[in-house]
Amino acid sequence: HLRGRGAIRVFEGDILRVVGTGKALIEITDGVQLALNGDSTVQILSRWEKDQGMTRIVRMQRGEIWARIADSRRGLEVETPVGVLAARAAEINVRLVSENEAVATVGAGVGEFSTPFSSFGVRPGTMSFGRRGQPCTTPTATDVRTVIGWSRPLLP
Repeated sequence: HLRGRGAIRVFEGDILRVVGTGKALIEITDGVQLALNGDSTVQILSRWEKDQGMTRIVRMQRGEIWARIADSRRGLEVETPVGVLAARAAEINVRLVSENEAVATVGAGVGEFSTPFSSFGVRPGTMSFGRRGQPCTTPTATDVRTVIGWSRPLLP
C-alpha cells in the first residue's frame, strides 16, 4: 500500500489499486498519462507487433480510468470484461459500471470500441455503452467535460 504523494516505478504486469475516494496519475515513459479514479483496479500490460510497435494495455477489473496518448505511433488499449477501447493520439475515459456494463468516452482524437458482437469508431465528444452479450451502442454526443472532470486536478 502506498500513501501520500511521490514517484514510484510501475512495471509490466503490476496491478494498481486505488481504494475509496483516492485518485492516482501514472505517467508511462512512452507518452501515456493514465489516471485512476477512486475504487479502481487495473493491470498494466503491453504487446509488441512488428507493424504496430508497442501497444500498452490497461486491463480494468473495476472503476474508472482516464488516459491521454500523446504519440500517434503508440497505441493504448483499455480492456474491460465487456469490450476494448483502442486509441492512438487521443484522450479517453472508460468507466466500468459493473462486470456487465462499460462506458467508453473519447474527448479528443478517435478511439475504437469493440465487443465480441460489434465495433464502432468513437469520435471526440461521444460515448458508447457496452453490455455483456450485446453489441455496443452507436456512439452518441455527451458533455465530455462532465465525464472527465474528475481527472483534471491530477494533471500537471
